[in-house]
Amino acid sequence: MSDATVRPLRAVDFADLLDVQRAAYRNDFHESEQSFRAKFERFPQGFLGAFRDQELCGYAVAFPVEGDGDVDLDTATPPVDTNGSGYYLHDIAVRPGASGAGLGRELLRHQVAVANRLGCSTLALVAVQGSATYWSRYGFRERGVAPTSYGAGAVKMRLALDTMRDSIVVRSLRPADVGPVARLGRGAASFAANESVTFYEDDELHAFIADPAWLVAVVVERGELVGFLSAHRMSWHWAVLDNFYVDAASRHRGAGRAAASWLVRQTRIWGTHYMTTLVDDQDTETARFLSGAGFVPRKLYRWFDIDLDAGSSGRA
Repeated sequence: MSDATVRPLRAVDFADLLDVQRAAYRNDFHESEQSFRAKFERFPQGFLGAFRDQELCGYAVAFPVEGDGDVDLDTATPPVDTNGSGYYLHDIAVRPGASGAGLGRELLRHQVAVANRLGCSTLALVAVQGSATYWSRYGFRERGVAPTSYGAGAVKMRLALDTMRDSIVVRSLRPADVGPVARLGRGAASFAANESVTFYEDDELHAFIADPAWLVAVVVERGELVGFLSAHRMSWHWAVLDNFYVDAASRHRGAGRAAASWLVRQTRIWGTHYMTTLVDDQDTETARFLSGAGFVPRKLYRWFDIDLDAGSSGRA
């Protein structure tokens, strides 16, 4: 488990960034400070660092592009497109002494959160130094030949963030979705935890979009919102599927399966080992669906809650 803190990089961190690069890559993959600064000027929010005790142990550089993007090594003119449909992971590097602790995965997870906030539908990268097998563990697939500046053996790879099946699209929640999702949730009794809590507040949904510990998606069929799901990483290895809802009319057209596929792919990026969810013991339809998606019934629980807004009748 990583004990590092991930935060945005600043211009003053560039000397340390270059030091990590020198330690992580062969000389022919080194990029100049000018190249990094050109990317930083175009998209500073794509520069993230993993720190331990104030020391930079790893970094990730990424930016939005149109499509997969063809980005040459050491370029000072990156094709940044803030309206692009793709998010290009230009560089993720970890000091050799800090490898094996999950820093690369944690940096990837934070970059995916940035891509989701931007509404990008794909991630792309160039795998070097024999790293294609590593990236394939997260669902990346080969997509052709990399630019020649990366040399022989480099592989262009891509990961779809959206799940598309016929007329159904599953994608990350965006700010414009908050109102429709809130209306959907408050109109469906199955979302209510109790009489006081019927659904998330709008501010909560906006906060989920910005929080890399949450996965929140919408299910859209022919332009209409028909479903919603949310999951929360509770610890390094465990996540909870908090809500999973698909309109009854869309369930038989593969919307639920598409949403489950999206969830599995995204949690793989988290590095989660297992996921838990609760199902009402009378809800046999949901139980059947989850079993078909790979969930296994483990334990039975009784649900307890306390209304913290109600006055206490006990004595102090």
